[in-house]
Amino acid sequence: MELVEPPCRPDKVVAEARLIATHPDIPNKGGTSIWVGHPYQNDDGQWFCESHVEGFSQPKIPGSSSLEALTGAIFHARLMLESFVHLGYRLYIPELPDLIWPEQVYERLFGLYGYVHASCLKKPSG
Repeated sequence: MELVEPPCRPDKVVAEARLIATHPDIPNKGGTSIWVGHPYQNDDGQWFCESHVEGFSQPKIPGSSSLEALTGAIFHARLMLESFVHLGYRLYIPELPDLIWPEQVYERLFGLYGYVHASCLKKPSG
């Protein structure tokens, strides 16, 4: 299946990937695009970076620096993929069909950071 680029894709994309998302109750979801845009600064000095996972909203992730906005956008993409899995989807990388567990897909896409789960990032109470 060939993917069509979303019409709101920024001119500069820092990173992107393609996945196949299948669901037992939804026929032919097919390809899913993921991309993170280039960080940019607004007139007030606030940094933003766009994060896109097809099927979800495309937010502009804020940060106090370009690095914070970029890492926030990457983490957002990771959480959106996790949401796909919680909705019952199976994720596959077309070139690596033997990776069948979500953690394997996350690791391949995000490296070491594929193992990070949102619950691990909660601030300690007290």
